[in-house]
Amino acid sequence: MIQNHLLAALSETEHRNLVSHLTKVSLSLGAVLHEANAEIQYVYFPETCVISILSTMEDGSTVEVGVVGNEGMLGLRVLLGVKTVTSHTRAHGAPPREPWEYDPEFVDIYRRTVELKYSLMPYIIAQSKESSARGYPMLRTLFFEYPNDPTSWLIEDEYMFGSDLLVAPLIEDGDTRKVYLPPGSWIDYQSGKVYAGAQWHQITAGQVPVIALVKDHSAIPHIAIAQSTSQMDWKNIELRVFSTDESAASGMFARPDGNLEKLNLTGSQSGFALQNDPLRGQVKWRITRFPAL
Repeated sequence: MIQNHLLAALSETEHRNLVSHLTKVSLSLGAVLHEANAEIQYVYFPETCVISILSTMEDGSTVEVGVVGNEGMLGLRVLLGVKTVTSHTRAHGAPPREPWEYDPEFVDIYRRTVELKYSLMPYIIAQSKESSARGYPMLRTLFFEYPNDPTSWLIEDEYMFGSDLLVAPLIEDGDTRKVYLPPGSWIDYQSGKVYAGAQWHQITAGQVPVIALVKDHSAIPHIAIAQSTSQMDWKNIELRVFSTDESAASGMFARPDGNLEKLNLTGSQSGFALQNDPLRGQVKWRITRFPAL
């Protein structure tokens, strides 16, 4: 089943190509999904000619099992933002899938996006351990974190990535989109601009093609970029404090093979300081503030 009334706007040739894509995908996935007693469902994004393939499993859960379509540069650029600021990242879909098969500009966009994901590994690991312990999803609808905010229950194209990052993917051509922010102050991860919550804003993405905002008074751990996660230096961590004032900030940290630790920081005009280091000197912390005063 293809979900989207705009599908009717496709030309005859576009529709024929789409059906051909889906036929091939259904044949390749059919045996695997049949064994899992799953039903295939397609969600078509006409702005980018991307089809997300969803599978409803026997237990009622829905998982994405593939992406197909004539993505081109626009589709891949959109998928970069959606697939990078998330717990799982992989390059799949209709070929070519290699960024260098397009042009040098796209290679630069791809590199910046992947480097963002790598630098956020400490945050991702900490949030994944917290989510696993509590039975929470890593990607959360806004009302999961803000159940008392009526508008958060209506937002379908944004999500919380863990407890502190709000992500608004670019799902149409262009770098700007309307974004609803729940109550509180929010700081643009890329520009440092501060936005008031409980209202809508027109926000433009930075060099990475995704709009991401950080909850005020959040300490997001970052790590130096490496060629592989196995080469990352977990003894040197940047604690980037996103704060609009000198109020206390907090975050979480966990090494891949370590325990989840709560981080509490106090603020002053001279900066932020970590209180009662839970790692007791095993990690060298570099505390920064964003936006800088």
